Amino acid sequence: MPNKVNQLLLKEYRARFAGVQSLVAIGYEGMPVNAQNKMRNDLADRDTKFIFVKNRLINIAFKEMGLPEVRGICKGQTAFVFGEAPVAVARFLVDAAAESEGKLVIHGGVVEGTVLNAQQIVELSKSPTKEELKAQIVG
Repeated sequence: MPNKVNQLLLKEYRARFAGVQSLVAIGYEGMPVNAQNKMRNDLADRDTKFIFVKNRLINIAFKEMGLPEVRGICKGQTAFVFGEAPVAVARFLVDAAAESEGKLVIHGGVVEGTVLNAQQIVELSKSPTKEELKAQIVG
């Protein structure tokens, strides 16, 4: 039986990730706190959420929710980033990882129930967003 703090975290994870279809797992070891805060603010401006997770507990929560196992993409200090537009989230994080000099690492992600590795997230970031596709169709 998990302790009270872990039970509260599990409850929070279930609430936060209910209905989430896509997310990206990142590692942030060595990333200065002010850089983390700037990234978090930039993500908030894009209606994107950023949450630090405990690897063992997030796997338990996902299993309870019937979501795919994310054990393979949770390594070290892990945060999940998610929003309405998975391609836009992937683009932002790929750009941020390139600028961070190795301090921000993309571990992988989940898109509509499919677990993706880091390279697949990079490929996703190169895809057109829904808005870009709509503009191409209208144009």
